[in-house]
Amino acid sequence: SALFASLEGMPKSALFGMVLVSDRVSVFNLSSSVPHLHHIPLETSGESSVSIEELLPFKQFLVPLDQHLETIQDTIDKLESCSSKYGSCFGSASKTLIDYFNLFDSLHVRVMAFLGTAPNKGLGVVPRSSVLKSQISFYDELGGTAVEAGVCFDLVVLPVTPFVGLSSLKYLASHTGGNIFLYD
Repeated sequence: SALFASLEGMPKSALFGMVLVSDRVSVFNLSSSVPHLHHIPLETSGESSVSIEELLPFKQFLVPLDQHLETIQDTIDKLESCSSKYGSCFGSASKTLIDYFNLFDSLHVRVMAFLGTAPNKGLGVVPRSSVLKSQISFYDELGGTAVEAGVCFDLVVLPVTPFVGLSSLKYLASHTGGNIFLYD
């Protein structure tokens, strides 16, 4: 899988965290041998009603890869059962992550976002029928905010639907110095 391949390419000293994005945003506590999944409620506006910091302290959300590799691999193995056919709130999740990492000075973060569908819930919905200037604007501004927070986005696109909204999403990668990988 692409996620396992990305693990292989990371330095063993890297700090690693996982966020599951479906019709809601969920963060994994990977600090124990049995990972826990915490759901972040979204307001009707699409904003997160609690921050990651309120759910998980830094050392439970971001764990040393070399010390928790087995737990991380086991969690990735179980991800297929967590998939949702109800949607993707990728815009809300991205904003939540950027807000979280903005709390820490001089933290440099690389987010590897694995996408299968266009965002269709919460903030930054990208409708299939057209490319709306407001959605391009949302991801354009979010990319600028990410740069200020020291966050770089790599988008790994593994489409499960024909439309993923790259014309809007690309700004997260291009503004932050990240990459876009598109697989068939």
